[in-house]
Amino acid sequence: RGQGGPERMLEVLACVEPCRSRPFSELESAVLRRSANLSGCLCVLLGMDDERRRFLARLRGLGVPVLACAVGRGAPEPGVHWLEPGRMPESLARLA
Repeated sequence: RGQGGPERMLEVLACVEPCRSRPFSELESAVLRRSANLSGCLCVLLGMDDERRRFLARLRGLGVPVLACAVGRGAPEPGVHWLEPGRMPESLARLA
């Protein structure tokens, strides 16, 4: 909710690192617990699987606007933008 502009969001995203030591379900629970306070959710996921699809569906089902991005290469999926490693500028340009 107005915690900074697009520049600030890009700064935060540039510093994000994957967490492989904890299960995805912990992140899912933390976000869903706070869903009533979200005006929207930008999800940058490492790949796409059924667990992540369910998470996105639950967020959307709660009425939270979602912009979902998956890093990697995968088949087209409704509501998911693929960000290809090595082609980030082109991948991000397709979001605009």
